[in-house]
Amino acid sequence: MKLWLRMLARDLTRLRGRLFTVAIASLLGVALFAASYGSYRNLVASYDAMFERTAMADLTVKGGDVDVFATQARADPAVAAVSTRTVIESYARIGDRRLLARIVGRPAGERPAVNRVMVLAGSRLDAAEPESVLVERHLAEHHGLVPGDALEVRTAFGWQRVTVAGVVASPEYLWPARSRQQVLTSPANFGVLFAAQGPLEALAGGRGRQALVLLKDGAQEGAARDAALERLTALAREHGATDTVPLSEQPSNAILHEDIQGFREMAILFPVLFLAAAALAAFVVLGRLVHTRRWLIGTLRASGVRRRAVLGYHLAIGLVPTVGAAVLGAVAGEGLAGVISRLYTSQLSIPITVIQAHPLVDLAGVAMALLAVTVATLAPALDAARVTPSRAMGGAAPSRQGGRLQRWLPAGVRLPASLKLVLRGALRTPGRSLVTIAGVALSLVLVLVALGMLDTAQVLLDRQFQHVQTQDAEVYLADGAGAEVRQAVRAVSGVTKAEPVLATPVAVAGPDGSYATQLRAFEPGTTMHAFLGPGGDPVPLPEDGVLLDFALRDRLGIEVGDDVPLTLSDLDREVARRVAGFVDEPLGAFAYTSLPFEAGGAVVPTNALYVDYAAGVDRGDVRTRLSDVDQVVAVVDARTVARAVDDLMGLFYLLVGIMLIFGGVLAFALIFATMSVTIAERASELATLRAAGVRRGQIARIVGGENLMLVLVGLAPGMLVAWLVADRFLATFSSDMFRFDLQVQPLTWAAAAAAVIVAALVSELPALRAVERIELAEAVRSRGG
Repeated sequence: MKLWLRMLARDLTRLRGRLFTVAIASLLGVALFAASYGSYRNLVASYDAMFERTAMADLTVKGGDVDVFATQARADPAVAAVSTRTVIESYARIGDRRLLARIVGRPAGERPAVNRVMVLAGSRLDAAEPESVLVERHLAEHHGLVPGDALEVRTAFGWQRVTVAGVVASPEYLWPARSRQQVLTSPANFGVLFAAQGPLEALAGGRGRQALVLLKDGAQEGAARDAALERLTALAREHGATDTVPLSEQPSNAILHEDIQGFREMAILFPVLFLAAAALAAFVVLGRLVHTRRWLIGTLRASGVRRRAVLGYHLAIGLVPTVGAAVLGAVAGEGLAGVISRLYTSQLSIPITVIQAHPLVDLAGVAMALLAVTVATLAPALDAARVTPSRAMGGAAPSRQGGRLQRWLPAGVRLPASLKLVLRGALRTPGRSLVTIAGVALSLVLVLVALGMLDTAQVLLDRQFQHVQTQDAEVYLADGAGAEVRQAVRAVSGVTKAEPVLATPVAVAGPDGSYATQLRAFEPGTTMHAFLGPGGDPVPLPEDGVLLDFALRDRLGIEVGDDVPLTLSDLDREVARRVAGFVDEPLGAFAYTSLPFEAGGAVVPTNALYVDYAAGVDRGDVRTRLSDVDQVVAVVDARTVARAVDDLMGLFYLLVGIMLIFGGVLAFALIFATMSVTIAERASELATLRAAGVRRGQIARIVGGENLMLVLVGLAPGMLVAWLVADRFLATFSSDMFRFDLQVQPLTWAAAAAAVIVAALVSELPALRAVERIELAEAVRSRGG
């Protein structure tokens, strides 16, 4: 045993340079697994803690006879509590800024049974102060609001001054989304206020009524939850509900769930890539070792060493560095998971952060690394165990692949000697060539997956904000605003064009259910919005009909030509329209039609203007001038929405950037290990060429030509696998809120391929220098076979 350990220590020391790739890939793979999955578990626990503390509703029911539904829902055995409230869409004025505002009713002086808030500053609502409000923290932080400050809200009686009683965090607005289709909002344009239920209900005139249902602990998971929600949803529809929203589809929760789901997907995808690199590197190193030691293995077998010992020894060469690196990776991953979780909750202003240890996750990561390396090294280790003394001393049978080369060529074709050596070197040992190709392909995957995701995010966001939504700002008008207001907006300095638009909530019904979204009606021939079909071709805006998002086709079971009912909740009307076509937009799932829009025999007035700015104007100044126009109640700058996207995807960019750096470093290390082992296997051949008088430059061209040929062969499968992996990963993020179809720029393909080629050429230099120092006699003694 002592001899066995001494030999193992000697070989690990001698091979430390080549085994470094195995170790670093294992470390990174386990660290990424522990960090990604640990972050996912931490964030889920943080949300659960927030929801439990604030009694977040499991189901929100909108419209219909809310009070009757609430009474009957309380009798359901799975229901813990039901609350009712009023929610109205309005506008706020903070200094010279006018923005969209949602006012949510809540009992004054007491805590509601469902959807409570956490008071971060100030106090709760007081029944003795009906003109006080609570401000959601994102709005307060963006505008610098503190308890005691004043702002104005738009009511049926005009602008009304209110006082900030407190700043709160709400489980409904951990991410301040307006709706499931408008999740990318900015507190510069939209905010939430909480006001006393009594006065708000009087102002709303019976509109905006909602019921909030909290399930008992035993009914909040699995089949019991599904059954309870199905019963309650059916009950709500019986009483005329226009929309029912389970917790899984609540806008804030849905968008954050989509976001953190990326951690879970990364915990599977990226570690697999890194551990595959570790496995390939281990296979290459151990295969080379067994190849050059057949005579020694044969001697040991002749001396009575058992096959089991030979097998275990060679497996240990790959597993020892893997164990140490994997344990370090698990420790690093735990620490990184805590850092990422705190960074995420801090960036999104989530008030509760739960950091937990995940020993089972760490053990799973270490086990994955050991399994990957064991599987990779098993074949060369078994090959070593099967070596017999006679085979070891008999030498390797010469390959005849090179002899076939001339027969594959057309008659009369004669290749230069150097080119023959290049081709014969690749064809003579197809196994070694395939390993090199695999290393190149995997290296390309490591780089292209990260680059492809970055390209996709950039291309799709550019498509949304540069080609689909082309307006510079949305100007919302007070009810009853006439043509003179539109003329005043058009006359504002810096505005080049203004088009009327109708934007109103709508529920679209189909055979498979209903979907709450927003109906947007534009003038025929509008330049403020492009309507693109699933293939990217323009779709005409119908004069009599609606365009629906492609995501609703399968979700609602509808096709082009179907008549679908549209329920306009704010207008208390229902109309039927023909589906004229489907559009495919990266963000949201809206319904579109033409102006004028009729419902109930009357033309529905427009409530907004989409405007374009002149080139080079100060956007802040133009927004201020627009806000000063009488009857303008809110101005939404399109660029602030784009910035909200960057805020939401900031950690996505950070993580993918880390993956790109790690992947690039590992790709170079993997190519280096593969190339150096490939050249080392040919040491005796190259040394013989040197002894025969072949110049160094010629040898470098032969080796470089062979490796370059294999690199070029490996690019195609590498690009294909990279595309499939990246596309599969991005598909997990697609929903009715986002659609991520993989987009990779031509320059990205070229840059990744060039990087791999350069890495391959550079990695040859140390190995070629080592070959120059080899003595012919030494090379012959250490030859394989």
